[in-house]
Amino acid sequence: FGTLVLLPLHFVSESNLLIFWSIFGILIPLLVLVLVGYQGLLSRINLSRKEKLALIILLTFLAASTGPIIDAWAIGQIGVLLAAMTLYDLAAPNQWFRVKLIRIPRGILAGLAGAIKLVPLIAIPYWIITKQFKAAITALVTLITAWLLAFIVMQEDSIRYVTEKLFLGTSELDNASTLDNQSLVGTLMRLTGKNPLPSSLLVIAFIIILSCGLLVARKTFSNGDTLSAGLIIGLTSVLASPVSWIHHIAWLVAVPGAILKTEQLKTDLGKVSRTGMLWFFTLFVMAIPPVRYGWSPIRWIGLEEHYSFICVLIILLLWWRSKHNSQQTQNYVKS
Repeated sequence: FGTLVLLPLHFVSESNLLIFWSIFGILIPLLVLVLVGYQGLLSRINLSRKEKLALIILLTFLAASTGPIIDAWAIGQIGVLLAAMTLYDLAAPNQWFRVKLIRIPRGILAGLAGAIKLVPLIAIPYWIITKQFKAAITALVTLITAWLLAFIVMQEDSIRYVTEKLFLGTSELDNASTLDNQSLVGTLMRLTGKNPLPSSLLVIAFIIILSCGLLVARKTFSNGDTLSAGLIIGLTSVLASPVSWIHHIAWLVAVPGAILKTEQLKTDLGKVSRTGMLWFFTLFVMAIPPVRYGWSPIRWIGLEEHYSFICVLIILLLWWRSKHNSQQTQNYVKS
């Protein structure tokens, strides 16, 4: 199905392909991630429409310079587009800046993203455990429809794709322990020096990581924070997958907006707030170049595979913020 979707690129001239993919494969999906991630903050701050537009453009270009997106620029991967489709499906509001959206039925975009690559299908168990059954069914129906369409158009290739396990990328996972692999399994391989890990251990690790991420996302969702729950699901997919390259962590660009949406950058005394400091720290981490491009300050403390650890910390931070905000809301209602 991914081949079918990308087939129109065959008709784009080689000289224009870089420009075409940079716009439609990276910049526009980045804009979607920024709009979804920062909607709460942008709708709350007192700025004119032109100022908000300028801020959105600035945030998009800042996001384009972060480590995972630099990796996507260099390799030309589809991960940014898939992350944008899935996060929009998981957390897009019904209204942006007082403009009512033409709402795509929830589940369609995640189903299409999952038909291209298996990882976005984590949205389906998330919707099930949060009792959003309509979205889960819609995603599943969309997935099956997309795969059937690909099978009808390309029967021989589809059969070979399944029978030869091409959907796994590589059955041997020969390079899974490299520093570019930011999954927790990849990190475990580097720490233990074992590559590949036994299949039984891989399955157990996958189940534990996925279960923990889904439970934290459900807690966050029950606290009323749909955006943070969606980001936790995205980051969990990165950690749980046997192989997650750095450009798969495009979810990070929406994290500061989720942290800041109910907070101010400055206190009443004009000092940088605690959340503001966390935001700037997050931006710093995101800006660290992937190890493949040279120097990284994380190497000083021997944590070259820094993104996997940062993803875990951010998941806990997003859950803690949602819990804190929920308690504040309850106290306000009681008072």
